[in-house]
Amino acid sequence: MITLHQQIRPILFLMRQAERDNGELRLGDVLDAVGPRGLVVAAMMVAMPFVSPLSLGPITTPASLFLLFAGWRIMAGRGNGGATSRWRGLALPRVFARAMRTWIVRLARRQRWNRKRLAADVSPEFSRRCGAGVLAAAFLLGIPIPLLPLTNTFPALGVSAFCLALLLGSRRWFLAGSAFSLFGALVFAGLGTAVWMIGIEGVGELLGSWRQKLIGS
Repeated sequence: MITLHQQIRPILFLMRQAERDNGELRLGDVLDAVGPRGLVVAAMMVAMPFVSPLSLGPITTPASLFLLFAGWRIMAGRGNGGATSRWRGLALPRVFARAMRTWIVRLARRQRWNRKRLAADVSPEFSRRCGAGVLAAAFLLGIPIPLLPLTNTFPALGVSAFCLALLLGSRRWFLAGSAFSLFGALVFAGLGTAVWMIGIEGVGELLGSWRQKLIGS
């Protein structure tokens, strides 16, 4: 049986080749490199850079749109099939591709993960639940609140956990994805409560002072 490391190794090869040739890494190449599980692996890889507590700015919107698309297709049981040429031809920004590679290398270096064997098959019901989880977490990731720490972290962890649940056939990772998504929803609920109590301008001033403290430290 194939391991998680063996599954993500072709993506690392593509990234090294793109950097060496000073070329672009396209989404279709990633999907083809990892075969039938390509969409799930690609969704996990795209979500990983957003685990960082700092916002990645304008890259978040196209990434969240792709993750919404991936979640919908996983939930519908369609996988890679029928992916449009527009999606397949999407070139990943080099800065984002480097961030992806950093996270993939970190994952690949963990010996425990290297030995994780992928599930041969999962039930259609479990697949639909994981797809719905990716869809919900991607929706939270796409909520436009710029430069605010941690707003992307929990949704990105949720997407990654749901993808791991599907790849490994693990209900524990499914529960972890549900918990991460819940924490992400609570963060946004807290922001909504703050806006209701002190207004948008008050929240803006509070966040501005918070960012200055982070920069100063």
